[in-house]
Amino acid sequence: MSKQVDISWILDYPFVRFLPESAAGERVWREMHSQGGGDVVAIQHKECVIKQIRDAGYIVRKKRASVVTDSEADDLLNELSN
Repeated sequence: MSKQVDISWILDYPFVRFLPESAAGERVWREMHSQGGGDVVAIQHKECVIKQIRDAGYIVRKKRASVVTDSEADDLLNELSN
């Protein structure tokens, strides 16, 4: 049985960006912002940050790449511009 991921990360070289995946993950994400660091950390700090999040009881995973069609991208851009 797979557990719900709380927060995921993606490589945005030379940084790692964290993305909330659940309500618990959003709390972690907001906490990262409230401490002034935001959701982006230098790649050399990735393992330390992930360990801190896991030690706090949250599930962290690397975000799987997703394929977005041109139509989906257009829909998203239209939604963001409204």
